[in-house]
Amino acid sequence: MPTSIAGWLAIISLGLISQGMEKGLLTYSLARYRSGFVAVFMLTILAIAAVLALIIFDEQLSLSNCLALAAMWCGIYWAISAKKDSESIL
Repeated sequence: MPTSIAGWLAIISLGLISQGMEKGLLTYSLARYRSGFVAVFMLTILAIAAVLALIIFDEQLSLSNCLALAAMWCGIYWAISAKKDSESIL
């Protein structure tokens, strides 16, 4: 936990900047792609966060985390392949 005002301002600034970038990129994506594709792609944020935590912070993924990530990837594949059969999601 930060102990100074400068530390708190740095954390708040990082949070606001990252949220602003995330919302801006999401809006940009919704303007270019269909909402179904963007919604499915947003599920990958959890997988990316888990992999980055593994690489950067040396976090250990439990068996349940790995199973959840595998189920998520299967669900994303299933959603994209099901959409391809009926219509293009791009």
